[in-house]
Amino acid sequence: MASQSNILGHTAPAPRTVNRSSAWTNRRRRRSQPHTRPHQKERAINHIALYVNDLEAARGFFVTYLGATPNRLYHNPVTDFRSYFLSFEGSGTRLEIMTRPGMEDRPKPFARTGYAHVAFSLGSAQAVDELTARLKADGYEVISGPRTTGDGYYESCVIALEGNQIELTV
Repeated sequence: MASQSNILGHTAPAPRTVNRSSAWTNRRRRRSQPHTRPHQKERAINHIALYVNDLEAARGFFVTYLGATPNRLYHNPVTDFRSYFLSFEGSGTRLEIMTRPGMEDRPKPFARTGYAHVAFSLGSAQAVDELTARLKADGYEVISGPRTTGDGYYESCVIALEGNQIELTV
């Protein structure tokens, strides 16, 4: 085996040619591929984040009306950033609700660029009707529906919390 000198004058053995088995090659190939969980697709929405002024009220809304399960409160004491990740039964997508001091709360007109609403699937038209009626009775503004839209969705839209629109659909 020949040796080579590096720039410091140290010698190292020349690289060897190694005959690797196909099992080793396959194991190496699998390790180099991105890790995904068996139940996850490679490309999917992991979570959506929403800044709110009243974190606990937002958490209460999603738990009470949409059956969210929150994780433990995250708090960064340096920036005073706080957040919860909310999970919803039957969905891998989570909603992160966040707050921090000094945020600017701008008006949220219906027709604007950016995210328009978050839609929650309730499983049936009856569930859409019932939750829409409950939200209305509790003082939330229903801005459309329940109805079947031109593209075939059965839905209602509600101004839910802090001026943010929530869509309820089958």
